[in-house]
Amino acid sequence: MFKKILVGLFILVVVLVAAVVIIPFLIPTDTIKQELQAQVKEATGRDLTINGDFEFSLLPEAILRASDVHFQNAPGGSRADMVTLKELRVHVALLPLLSSEVEVKEFVLDEPDILLEVDKDGKANWAFKSDGGGEAKSGSGSSDSGGGDNLDSISLGDVRIINGRLEYRDAKTGSVETVEAMNLTIDLPSLDSPFSANGGATWHKEALDLKIGAKSPRAIMSAGKTDVSISVNGKPLNLTYGGVLDLGAGSVTGKLDLDVPSVRSLAAWVGSPIEAKGDEVLNALKISGQLAANAAQVSFNGMSLSLDKISTTGDLSAALGGAVPSIKGKLSVDALDLNPYLAAFGGGEGQAAAKPAASAGGSNDWSDDPIDMSALRSINADLTLAVGSLQAQEIKVGKSQVRVQLQGGKLDLNLSEMALYEGGGKLQLNVDASGKTPAIKSTFALAGLQAEPFLTDAAKLEWLSGTAGMEMSISTQGNSQKALANGLNGSGKMAFTNGAVRGTNIAALLRGVATLNLDPSSWESSKTDFAELGGTFTIKNGVLTNNDMALKSQLLRVSGAGTVGIGPRNIDYKAQPKLVGSLEGQGGAADVGGLPISVHVTGSWDDPQTNYGLGGDSLADLAKNPEALVSALSNLGAIKDPAALAKQLGGGDAGVLKALQGLGGGSGGSSPTDALKALVPGTGSGGSTSGSPADALKSLVPGLSGGSSSAPAAPATTAPAPSQPAVPNPADAVKKLFGR
Repeated sequence: MFKKILVGLFILVVVLVAAVVIIPFLIPTDTIKQELQAQVKEATGRDLTINGDFEFSLLPEAILRASDVHFQNAPGGSRADMVTLKELRVHVALLPLLSSEVEVKEFVLDEPDILLEVDKDGKANWAFKSDGGGEAKSGSGSSDSGGGDNLDSISLGDVRIINGRLEYRDAKTGSVETVEAMNLTIDLPSLDSPFSANGGATWHKEALDLKIGAKSPRAIMSAGKTDVSISVNGKPLNLTYGGVLDLGAGSVTGKLDLDVPSVRSLAAWVGSPIEAKGDEVLNALKISGQLAANAAQVSFNGMSLSLDKISTTGDLSAALGGAVPSIKGKLSVDALDLNPYLAAFGGGEGQAAAKPAASAGGSNDWSDDPIDMSALRSINADLTLAVGSLQAQEIKVGKSQVRVQLQGGKLDLNLSEMALYEGGGKLQLNVDASGKTPAIKSTFALAGLQAEPFLTDAAKLEWLSGTAGMEMSISTQGNSQKALANGLNGSGKMAFTNGAVRGTNIAALLRGVATLNLDPSSWESSKTDFAELGGTFTIKNGVLTNNDMALKSQLLRVSGAGTVGIGPRNIDYKAQPKLVGSLEGQGGAADVGGLPISVHVTGSWDDPQTNYGLGGDSLADLAKNPEALVSALSNLGAIKDPAALAKQLGGGDAGVLKALQGLGGGSGGSSPTDALKALVPGTGSGGSTSGSPADALKSLVPGLSGGSSSAPAAPATTAPAPSQPAVPNPADAVKKLFGR
């Protein structure tokens, strides 16, 4: 019996040896090649062509070598072949397969050129035809195999890709991406030993080094859990990841670090260059944090991000399972300086200050171009941002916090905290873009703002100080700038308290007029204090109306009323500053009698016109009411006998109207001096002309040089005085103040 077994084994060995020696002679190599090509054709529906050398042996090990290999592309593809190979070498030990062990001694792809493309209909060239179900059949087959459960062991020897090329084309978008100089070496001693893959490639003319590692290849083969690592290093970026891969749950968790020397260089490298001025922004970027990702959600917690001089910390997550992505997060920024970015992207101070040129019809109008808010419907979000400090141009904002919630095209922005120039504010903004016509609502409240430093930083206005507060509620709807501007409705109020108008002292100005000290520089050395400045407003269909603007000061009352057309971009507003002849203190009645001045601004925003008036609309109106002028001057202590002066300024041949005609070169050849002398008792209309108009006016004011406390001064009898220099116009000082 034992002898029979030995004889049987001997015969088997002889047969196997004979097969190894004889079969290659009995079955020509060309026949094997043709069979191989036929099997590929049956499996994929495409031709495999081997134009070069072909070698094949089966025993004792399976060895395949083929050169100049071509695998046909899909019909209608951009080129004939999907894959070409300079040489393919496969060497697999057969006997270990009897023990469910795979030993790949050599698997080399030499200069592979692989094309992956999608046609205009969205069909990929890697979708192969097959009998009996194609891809579905392939998928069911892979599940039956158990993902490597039937293998006890696998080892890879010389597994390499040498100088490969991978090209991706999308005919729908026209995009083309190419990876060249691909070199990869795989090391896998066994399923229970660490796996590693090292190599590199060139993309967009930049070389990248790639390293991939896995602690337990067996866990990967059995859809389990294992530690993995990935490293991509090159000039554009350095990325490292180390964590856990769980194929059963379809998730990864671990530490991610990204270091980008230049964001602009990275953007240009990937084909999306960023246009920015200068080189101060979008440089170094570093991101670090804990990544957790699966098919439904990605989160990045404990994040630390730095860009240029900005440092941010916080948590971010994105849910991917809904109809649209949903992002949640909380971020904190210590200091945010927007100036370098405003300058880099065309929002610098110089450009912002430039005034657009007005055209024939006041044509710097709102745009009719449709505003596309569909992006608000493409994502949901709940984000909170806390900022320690923020600067935009010269405006400085302190500690602030904003929350942005976006759901179904409805945006709610809540600025719950904003420290602004010793004051604080809140803002609520609601944008509803869920329907065809977007609707916007906003409420804003501000209190305790120090106006002088804020206006100086915001608008270079250094002449107004005080503590400011404001409340506003507005709403609008529309699909363009113009529609939104014309649809504005709402109301609000603002108030300045305990402030000052700097650069002009109204009290000094009035005393200067009264005493003929006509040098405006002496009036501009101080300020005009006020107790209150403010009013309320309403907005209806894009037109703002204010009827109660009021400023209260010791010697100044300003009332204002009019409209500002936000939609039509025009203005019709009249302010009536009243130089009050009273020092009773701030906060007095707004209707105190005095010297009124009118400032009327009309026209388009592009070319507004300003008109000034005294005593209502003209100087003639003031002349008809000399009591108001005398009252204003006498209450300042400049006129000791206002009744006599009022009588002297009254009607008749010696009245102010007659004098004004004389100042303009009236009939009879009388000079301005003669006309003024008509107002001055004791000078006579035919007296000497040596006195100047100023001398004549000074005689009205007791106590000035050339006059007395009881009677006007007599005209000079000496030789004519030299011509007087031009005297500054007090109205110019008033225009300078209220023209602001």
